[in-house]
Amino acid sequence: MNRFEAFVEQLPQAARQSVSGACRRVSDARAVTLAEVFEDLDAARGQAAATKDVVLSDLESYVERFAKKCSDNGATVFRAKDAAEANTVISTLCARHSAPGDVIVKAKSMVSEEIGLNEHLASEGYNVVETDLGEFVIQLDHDTPSHIVAPIIHKDRYDVARTFHKNGLGPYSDSPEILAEQARSYLRNKFQQAAIGISGVNFGIVDSGRLVIVENEGNNRLSTTAPNVHIAVMGIEKLLPSDSDVPLFLKLLVGSATGQRAPVYTHFVSRPRVAGEVDGPSHVYIVLLDNGRSRVANGPYRSVLRCVRCGACMNVCPVYRQSSGHAYAEVYSGPIGAVLNPALKGPEAAGDIAKNSTLCGMCEVVCPVMIPIPDLLVQAREDLAKVSPGLKATSGLAVVGRKLWLWNLVRRFATFAFWFPNPWTERKEAPRRDKEDFRAWWSTHRHRAGSRPATATQARTERPSEPGPARGTDALWSMFNDRLVQLGGKIATWADVEELPDRSWCVESSLELPMLFDAASPWKATTGFVVGAVAVAETGSVLLRHGSKSRRLASLAPPHCVVVIPEGQIVETLAEGLANLGENAVLVTGPSRTADIEGILVKGVHGPKELWIVRSS
Repeated sequence: MNRFEAFVEQLPQAARQSVSGACRRVSDARAVTLAEVFEDLDAARGQAAATKDVVLSDLESYVERFAKKCSDNGATVFRAKDAAEANTVISTLCARHSAPGDVIVKAKSMVSEEIGLNEHLASEGYNVVETDLGEFVIQLDHDTPSHIVAPIIHKDRYDVARTFHKNGLGPYSDSPEILAEQARSYLRNKFQQAAIGISGVNFGIVDSGRLVIVENEGNNRLSTTAPNVHIAVMGIEKLLPSDSDVPLFLKLLVGSATGQRAPVYTHFVSRPRVAGEVDGPSHVYIVLLDNGRSRVANGPYRSVLRCVRCGACMNVCPVYRQSSGHAYAEVYSGPIGAVLNPALKGPEAAGDIAKNSTLCGMCEVVCPVMIPIPDLLVQAREDLAKVSPGLKATSGLAVVGRKLWLWNLVRRFATFAFWFPNPWTERKEAPRRDKEDFRAWWSTHRHRAGSRPATATQARTERPSEPGPARGTDALWSMFNDRLVQLGGKIATWADVEELPDRSWCVESSLELPMLFDAASPWKATTGFVVGAVAVAETGSVLLRHGSKSRRLASLAPPHCVVVIPEGQIVETLAEGLANLGENAVLVTGPSRTADIEGILVKGVHGPKELWIVRSS
């Protein structure tokens, strides 16, 4: 029994059920959403894969162009060859802008887990606070994440309740709503105290030097807006050529990760705060991490660097569902981890986890960027055998596998082995046929073998919201309203606003309200008022641009947010909406939300619990 199987043996049944149930829920939601969004999902995946391959085929050139553009925008860029160098750069920046003992707020970031950033900064005396709800629980428990997207997928509400009660966050409660409120109350003070915020990056846009950061809770926005310093850490493989690539990747990423059409918050960071802006960081630092990626980009594992960290492969994997992420004993778990870890670290260090797979192929089927994970797992196993000569295939199985007639005979009688208990069958289940015999299926699908991703210039494959001529403004607002209500938001009128009982408001200077109110700071206001640049009908989103008259925290810190949109500022598609980005901006799609606790949706864990949209002439 290897270490993986030993862990699974002692894994509590409750944890196994939590992981399996959550994975199934998200996989089902993914299938529904992507079918609604894309006319031809495979073509969209192929296009995304081809776009990533363009970058990876000349990675160093793209990294240099991106770094230069970021510098031109006013950010400060550092290159880090490995984890040690990245940690040194970040701790040096922290020493420049704060002192040991100071609070550093940190958003969810797998690359920071990869380099052991929290442990490094703690050794330097800094008080690093994880702000994502799941990661916050992990930190309090001195645990590690079990999933790329859902860190506490292995815990239930009672685990979280015990953790919060033990750490003094409030009276014991197993209500996800109350637990989220306890986390919000505790972390509010940390955001206000922190001089430095650290985040990861989902995409870096080469042509514009823009950082794209995706989240649902609002903690990422607070971590990168409230402190005076923003440090972004990203692997160099996260690059996309241009802003026009973002809509496709955004839909594929979020649909695959959580089954949403768009995340609640999509941040577009181009530069630090400039003169005249009332909030936002004065310094933006970008740390570009290699840590083996350049070597991988030039070898047989290149395609694994397409990964957008959606977790879809983990959600469908029968091995992951029964083992959880902790069985892999690595930062990256599941099918993608079983390839990425050996690729980055080498087969000697992490090659053994590539054996923990059935090679069923479902991971490749759901991957939004068509990573051939089963092929790479076989490659990793071969590489492990080269450095571990003792690992040889069972001689009997090797003989059977070379003789087709003998293989067919054994295959027919293999299930009888489960009638006789032995150490192997005690931990295995007899295989069950899924729909049809593989050989029959292969006879009708073999023509698709060897197909390659579509070219990066292929036409977009998003499903039109409705066939027919261009829609009028009223039709677009109707579509927008439907999406917004589904998300928990509301189209409101000025009469609704006037009925708000507490008029402790934070208002952008560009907005002239037709009533009296009590001005308040964003942290103390009950309602924040901001002006939206454009509404996006297909996703129910509003785009907020950051500039001299805007207040970023007004749309984020108060529990209630009202966005005023000029009547004619509405477009149908996400691509049209993101053509209006400007420099720094955020796309808001519904109220703040989380489903970290047992997949139960809770609004307002960090950002506003209520989002109202007012159409104004």
